[in-house]
Amino acid sequence: MQLESIRNIVVTGETGVGKSSLINLVTGEDRATTGNDVRGVTVGTECHDWATDTQTFRLWDTPGLSEGSFGSVSPKRAQDALRSLLTELSRGGGVHLVVICMRGLPRVTKGMKQTYDTIVRIRDKVAPDVPVVAVITELENRSAPPYIIPSMDEWWTSNAATLSDFNMAFSDHACVTTLPDNCHPKLPGRHDLCQGLVRHLIIEGVSPKLAHNIIIAGEAGVGKSSLVNLVLGTERAFVANNVSPVTTTARHYDWEISSQTFRLWDTPGLGEGLQGGPQKRAQEALRSLFTDLNEKGGVHLLVICIRGVSRIMTATKGTYDFIMRMRAKFAPATPVVAVITDLENRSATITPAYSMEEW
Repeated sequence: MQLESIRNIVVTGETGVGKSSLINLVTGEDRATTGNDVRGVTVGTECHDWATDTQTFRLWDTPGLSEGSFGSVSPKRAQDALRSLLTELSRGGGVHLVVICMRGLPRVTKGMKQTYDTIVRIRDKVAPDVPVVAVITELENRSAPPYIIPSMDEWWTSNAATLSDFNMAFSDHACVTTLPDNCHPKLPGRHDLCQGLVRHLIIEGVSPKLAHNIIIAGEAGVGKSSLVNLVLGTERAFVANNVSPVTTTARHYDWEISSQTFRLWDTPGLGEGLQGGPQKRAQEALRSLFTDLNEKGGVHLLVICIRGVSRIMTATKGTYDFIMRMRAKFAPATPVVAVITDLENRSATITPAYSMEEW
């Protein structure tokens, strides 16, 4: 299969935040030099290629910003290096994605805001149309089984309001650790999950498509993520084995068929069982998604997932009403369909589809 042209990915952020470690995570090899403290290691721009079956991604490791006058690279030199790199790439093959790395501190700091503003100011002047995504690093202490990725993604949920207040906007994000599985806390499989998440972020980030946006909504634990995986035919969305919510922020997964792209938006679970903060955050996430998509091509289909219990519960009706209120306010012309899940016990051997349709 012939490879497409190279996609240039510029990885930037504060000094010591783990940019080089992130590149090693993506490539699966220890190519970029890393350090064990917050002093800068990368003193000039370096590139490292990572290829899929059809695409080559050139990851550009840049000097850390906000290091101070006594660091390996002065703030001015670091900014000049970033500006020169974006300028040179824009004149050549182009810049396709800017990845801003931020350390997963308990809260977003003014230093993070200043670094973000510096990067975006340079981007806006040199390559204003290039999307910007965030990778939050050093979240290994937040990772917990069995929901390794969702537990780290809680950082984003907790800090979303502050990011908004600081006007720090991103096209997408990933919350990860770059450490191997044997680092404390030891969690088998964590490294592969984080690698897959960041690779997905990059692949999706450089592939702007005219996509049909499909929002999948419903109660917590009803199987929205499992439905996404069913459509895609692969295990890409994280799922749980109980009714606890796994999806904590809206995430999209692209499904391509017959030269069309369908963007499936997996949303946080709603429901009366999520009292207080979780319910409020889930409702706000759905509201924000409707708002954002209206500004970026619209919502083309709304899928409401309903658990196939023996009778419709009052809580299910309440969830349906809330979703429909959001639709009426932001996308009243969007068609609505229902998917009834958990009907395996109704399926018969001879005509399984018909027997489940009896619901």
